Amino acid sequence: QKYRLRGDYFRVGYHGRRRSKGSRLWVSAGETSRQLSTTTEIKTGTMTKVNLNADMGEGFGAYDIGDDAAMLDLVSSANVACGFHAGDPNVMRRVIKAAVDRGVSVGAHPGFNDLPGFGRRRIDMAMPDIEAMVAYQIGALQGMAAAGGTKVTHVKPHGALNNMASEQDDVASAIA
Repeated sequence: QKYRLRGDYFRVGYHGRRRSKGSRLWVSAGETSRQLSTTTEIKTGTMTKVNLNADMGEGFGAYDIGDDAAMLDLVSSANVACGFHAGDPNVMRRVIKAAVDRGVSVGAHPGFNDLPGFGRRRIDMAMPDIEAMVAYQIGALQGMAAAGGTKVTHVKPHGALNNMASEQDDVASAIA
């Protein structure tokens, strides 16, 4: 489907031939294509508001992963990696500045401490340890956001942590 947002046209579709359980939502705009999370408010079948958000800031050091600047032109909120699965202070600062410049809200994107596996491997941890791990990463992003003149508005866990939270209430509670 084709939509218009902030003056630009973009396409939203599900990865693969049809929507199914576990399918991934993607957005394309020009040469940019990126997996997204979406939040929609539905009122009797009529969409009243869409918060289009994307995971970003997932490079680290000398490595850029994805085109964060192009995505920030399309989204209304950004899920910024907090340094465990990806991201580092310089990447966080760069993405936060670009988000603020575009009026995009900034959210934390915490994950397991798993750089080699990009946070996609499950790590069994005690719930207090998950809570501390997530609080640590959110705190890091809050500090960077304050330095950049904004606040963290939301949290969207990454990869295996997000999957575990969707399956286990105690993991979801440790994150919340």
